[in-house]
This record gives sequence, structure tokens and C-alpha cells, in this order.
Amino acid sequence: MVFVLLAVLAAGDDSFYKAGVPPTPLNAPPVPSSAPSTFSCSVETLRTSQTCVFDGRPAESSDPKAQAAANMAFVVQVTTSLCKSRLDESTLEPAEKDVRTKACMDRVKKVSAQCSAGGKTGIVDAEGRFAPGAKGCYVSLAEAIQRLDLPRMASEKKKSAETP
Repeated sequence: MVFVLLAVLAAGDDSFYKAGVPPTPLNAPPVPSSAPSTFSCSVETLRTSQTCVFDGRPAESSDPKAQAAANMAFVVQVTTSLCKSRLDESTLEPAEKDVRTKACMDRVKKVSAQCSAGGKTGIVDAEGRFAPGAKGCYVSLAEAIQRLDLPRMASEKKKSAETP
């Protein structure tokens, strides 16, 4: 019995080799996946203010002006919806919501200049992941949008009341 067990162990199981695929050695470097990870920075992580990883891989652009315009259009579309949807309507008066939404859009407009990425690439890839080169844009947008969560200071209320 022991002899049979030793003979089976010595022979080994060559099921991988029968298919022509050798087993992967333990010291082989990992192969990165192009599939989006659950930690990828996306519009959803921007909306929920979650920690994320910039692992998008947008394609190079052959027309920098058109790509820069497309990047800016994307930023405007996304931030418009985020500025409007981020506020809790049940706790705010309609006038207050309008003022805070406008303030959010003004802050986004100020920081969005860095979101064109020079037109070299898109700021998001086909899967909706933000590219590593768009980190400054993402962080600036996140800060502008997160300011909606803060109550307005008395000085801001006074300033907005003075301006027509």
C-alpha cells in the first residue's frame, strides 16, 4: 500500500501538461487585468465621495482640439447633474437649493480648466474610469461638489443677498 502511494506521488499529476498549458509558477509577476476594478475612480465614486484608484486607460486622441472640447463637455454634463442631485431637497428651501446649486456650478467652472487634459487623451476611458492624468481634475471637481455638503456661512448668505 505504501509502495503504491509513493509511486503515485512520484509520477505526479500531469493534467495541466496534457492540455499543453504549463502551471503558472508562484514567482511569476501578476498579469494586470483591463477590466474595471471595484476601486476605479468613476462618476459614481465622484458622486459618493469614495476613495478610488485612477486606473483608466483612455485612447490617445488624433484631434487635440476636439478631444479637449469633448472632455469639457463631459465635465459640464457630469457636474451639472451632480450639483443638482447632491443636495437633500427635504432639508432645503427651493431658493436655498438654487443658490447652492449655482454656487457649485460656479466653483466647478473655475476648476474645470484643468480638465481638458490638453486634448491628448480623454479624461475617462470607454468603461467610465478616470485616467491617471485626470487626477487633478477629479480632485478639483470632488472638492467643488463636496462643498455643497457644508452649510453656508453667514457671510456667504449676506454676500448672495447683496448681489442681484
